[in-house]
Parts: sequence; structure tokens; C-alpha cells
Amino acid sequence: MVCVQEDYLDRRQMKHNYIYALLLAFFVSFSSNAQTTSLRGIYVDGFSSILGNTVLEDSLLRYAQDSSFNYLALYDLHSANFSSTAAKNQLAAFISKARLNYGITYVGAVGESYSFFQSKIGPYNSGRSDANEKFNVFNLEFEFWTTSSVSPGGYYCTQYLQPNGCNCDSSGGFQFFISNMHNIDSLAATQNALSETYVGWFNQGQGSQIQRNVDRVLLHAYRVDNSSVYGYSKTRLQYLASNSTMVDVAPIFSSEPIFMGPWLNSHSQIEAYNKYKTDFNADAGSYTSFVNLIGYQWFDYGYMPKPTPGSGGGPGFTPTISATGSTTFCSGGSVILTAGGGTSYFWSSGQTSSSITVSTAGTYSCQVTYNGATQTTSTITVNVNPTPTVTVTAGTLGNYSIDLTANATAGGSASISSYQWKKDNVNISGATSSVLTASSTGSYTATVVNNLGCSSTSGAESVVIPGVCNLTTSLGCCSTVFSTSSVKLY
Repeated sequence: MVCVQEDYLDRRQMKHNYIYALLLAFFVSFSSNAQTTSLRGIYVDGFSSILGNTVLEDSLLRYAQDSSFNYLALYDLHSANFSSTAAKNQLAAFISKARLNYGITYVGAVGESYSFFQSKIGPYNSGRSDANEKFNVFNLEFEFWTTSSVSPGGYYCTQYLQPNGCNCDSSGGFQFFISNMHNIDSLAATQNALSETYVGWFNQGQGSQIQRNVDRVLLHAYRVDNSSVYGYSKTRLQYLASNSTMVDVAPIFSSEPIFMGPWLNSHSQIEAYNKYKTDFNADAGSYTSFVNLIGYQWFDYGYMPKPTPGSGGGPGFTPTISATGSTTFCSGGSVILTAGGGTSYFWSSGQTSSSITVSTAGTYSCQVTYNGATQTTSTITVNVNPTPTVTVTAGTLGNYSIDLTANATAGGSASISSYQWKKDNVNISGATSSVLTASSTGSYTATVVNNLGCSSTSGAESVVIPGVCNLTTSLGCCSTVFSTSSVKLY
């Protein structure tokens, strides 16, 4: 029976290796932008009316790409004809296009019960030989906390709870939910997919069970702006962490008019998560060590602000990055990158100003928001060349001279292309090899340049060359020569 209460244990180890491999591959692919948030998801409503219409499909995917979303959670799949080969091929083509052409890492199926995944999503995945055509997230959305839905006569009561012998109340709703979540999690394991659930309100005991039966949790954080998003969900984060076992969590923000829709007209969607994460990182509570913030989710595509013709956020809204100075420079240097044309900015390196000073090699882009629409610039690559190092060592004093050696390393795979010696900060003409024979007292330095044009100057080496000793003797004195530098007079 579905509604026999059980405290399900975590039996998901068989798929953890796949999950870690998936995340590792994802992070490696974005290694040049190490600060980039890993999960950037959005729910797609009305997907049944989008699928098969290439104009609407491409519009959705371009929007996701421009807004830097890498996860699409698809609603309305229950109406898809999974018994039709043509319909399944359309779905496969969309998922493959999203991954291969638009950088979508995760494509999720959203359903209300295990039977949906068992009868439709699982068989669909099993029938595709190309991994790029498969769902890799199974998302359960069953709002057991919504009293009106689980009470007698409510949608969940009549659709799911009564047919499965569950009480039509919050307790029966949760029993149905956790049983289905447990089964979906097991099915996802056999499909090399992640199990996921959206949750709003729950108590500590329920949070403990949720954590043990799902790979990641999307946690309701619906507010009208970003000032209190973390505080609003803090208690529920504590409940999810109550097993003292790591739980992956992404807050969900809503662009509905009664929530953040108006706020998004003048703010970038990333600002909500930035504030959430900043407040989380500032929390000294011990429970935070068991919460892994993996990114964020937005509800949903239909409500999100989009470019509108003539607003500056339409076809003419193409944010770009300009560089003040060369984007290739030597270690220790920097370049100023500026993104223009917006009212708010979020760089791939985490800054939120329109201009940033970059001293680290990497590929940079910026999410620019204007009139409520967010688009992402093309990338710009910054190269930092290695600077050589050089030290000077002195040999043994010879016949009124001493050999100085410039010991240089070019840096990385570079090579030394030139040397220049100086005495008392003045270039010595012709002194352009690694060894200099110094024959006069002074302060000597060596400057080296590598083949990438980067230079370095050594510290100063002080040299003292003794003068010639002339002896004058009185008439009648005798002398004995002991060596070239020692004479005895008597």
C-alpha cells in the first residue's frame, strides 16, 4: 500500500558515482569560470504548446542561453503522446538541441507521481540510445503542504490520495509524497538520472525523510524582493540538515506578479541568488556545514521578463564587453573590462559593477539586465603571460676582474630571449649575454626578457675591484718576492 508509513532509508549509493562524474564533468567544462554558479534552472510552463513548433522552441532556448540558464524543468509532459514514435522523436530532438546547441546541461521531467515516471519517462529514456536525448532529472512536484489540495474534495485528494488508500489530509499527503519520492529516486538510479523535488513547507521529521530520499531539493523562497529570501527559508534548511548529512539545495524564486515580477524589471535575476548565498555564508549556524547550495531555480518561463520590441530590450539589445588596454599582458598586470547598455550587471567572476579590473587569466562574460530583460554577452578571453625571474651570482675575484652570472628562468614554457647588464643603473654597451666580466667597482644588475615580451630585473650585486699596489723603497733596502701579491722588504 502506498500510504503505509515508512521511514525510508537512503539506498541511492549505486548512482552516486554517476552523479559525481556528471558534476565533475560540468565543473571541468567551466574551469575557466570557477565562480560560475553550477545550477541555473528555470521551470518551463506550457511546454506542450512549445514542443514541435521550431520558432517557439528556438525562442525558449535562445532565452535560456541569453539568460545563462543551464537547466530546463519541463511541465505538461503528461499530455505528450509517449505511445507515438513521431512525438517521442520530436521530444528527443528538442532535448538534444538544447544540450548540443544551447549549453543546457540538465533537462528535467516534472511529474506528480511515481506512476508518471514509471509509465512514461522511464520507458522513453530506455528507448533512446543517445544520452543527449534523455531526461537526466526526475522532478516530483506534489504539494502535500497545501491544505486545500489534500483535503476532501481537493485535487490531490480525489486524484491521488483516495485511489491509493491515503487519508485526505496533510499527513496522508506526505505519506503519498514520500512513498512516491522513494520510488522515483530508485527509478532515477537505474536511469543514471538525478532525483529532485520541489518543496514548500514541512516539519523537521518530514525534512529528515525528504533528505534521505532525493538527490537534490528545490526549496520555495518566494518573496517580493531579494532582501529576505534566505531568512524566509532558513528554518526549513535546518530541517533538511537535521540528519547531519549533506543535502544539495537550490532556492526557488518566483517571477509571478505577486512576487518578484515587478522587482525583476530593474534587477538581474542572479541578484536574488547572490543575496541568498551571501546571507547563507554569513550564517554561523553549525547546520550550514550540511547544506550544499548548488545554485538556483526560477518559476517560471511564462512570467520572466523578456525583451520587448522598441524597449531597448528587443532585437537591438545586444550587450557587449569592451577592454581598456590589452587583454594579453604579463603577470602582475591587469585590464579593465566594461559591459555597457544595462541597468544591472553580473559577471561570470561574480562582480556586479559595469566595469571590473581583471588580473587573472580566463574567459569572462556578463549578464546584463535592461528593462527587465537579461541577456549575456559574448565571452572575452584574458591571457596572462608568465614573468621571468633572475638572480645574479658572483664568481671568484681574478686578475682585477670578477665574473657575474645571470641565473634566469623564463616562466612556464617560455624561453629567455635577451639579457642586458647595467652598472649603476646605466646599460653596459654590448653586455647582452648571461655572463659579464666586471672589471670596475660598481653596482651591477641584469635584466632578462622572455619570448613573450615579459621582463624582470635582478637585485643589485655590489662589486669591489682592488687597485694595483705600487711599492717605493729607500736606497739600500732589499726585498724578497714570495708571490705575485706578497713581497718582504728588509
